Amino acid sequence: MNNTNNDAAQAGAGGRGGGPAPRVRGRGSSNRGRGSGRAVVNHSRSKVGPNRLLEVDWTGEPALKVQSFTIWLAAGSSGSQQWTFHRPIGQTDLDVRTVWVATPTRDIPFLLARKGNEETAAWERQSQLAKRRAVLAARRGRGLAEDGQTEVWTAPGSAPIQETIRTCMAAALAAGSPESNWLQFAQAPVQNAERAFKDALHEQAVPDDWLRANPKPAFTTRGGPLGDQEQVEVEYLHGLSLQAAQDKVLSVLLGRSFNFDLGESSSPDEEEEEGPASTEPAAGDVASN
Repeated sequence: MNNTNNDAAQAGAGGRGGGPAPRVRGRGSSNRGRGSGRAVVNHSRSKVGPNRLLEVDWTGEPALKVQSFTIWLAAGSSGSQQWTFHRPIGQTDLDVRTVWVATPTRDIPFLLARKGNEETAAWERQSQLAKRRAVLAARRGRGLAEDGQTEVWTAPGSAPIQETIRTCMAAALAAGSPESNWLQFAQAPVQNAERAFKDALHEQAVPDDWLRANPKPAFTTRGGPLGDQEQVEVEYLHGLSLQAAQDKVLSVLLGRSFNFDLGESSSPDEEEEEGPASTEPAAGDVASN
């Protein structure tokens, strides 16, 4: 497997040890490879073996929002495989809050490249504008001036928005604070109105009348070089958190968990031993010769 920490892996006892089980890795992030949409390859190679640990640096993918982990399997001449467990990517019917999907790591860039298309991207932008218009019409923190175009704060006596923001940004810079902290330097009525507006935007759903007039374009994010591979749920991970999903995958790989079928429990602990079946006909049965 590729490794950016080759020297450390080659030298000292830290590169050797027990641990025959496949290694599940996750829960980390890095700036390398950020937003590239391509598999990041480093040609500096390390070594792994039955008594040699593979030491590598974890490189996260911001597009997956840290909700991912990988497993790497190798057995000498039979080659190696690396799989990524992640939440559904892009447009699917799968619930990103409860579902986990397993994809060959080399295919993750295909999914990221097909998170949407031009039609769905345009629809998303327009739907956000529809939400904003609904909040402005309700005058929740912000509303529209008499011209029907200019946004104004609904707090009585508030100064124009753009003028106030520029003044507060200058005050933030003068105080050694980032411009993005401008709201902290605004008067209390403005702060209350702006926070109410942001909360309303977060809570506002896309209006039903807008959805009826503008149905979302049909599109499904699929993987593979040809974009024809469906994302399939790993059912035994349904509803699990990131840490719980990692623990479950490792438990399954080590043979300590057997309940693959969610509808039927096949755990040996839940099976009761039964005595030998009786060869005598039960009451009401008719024995045949």
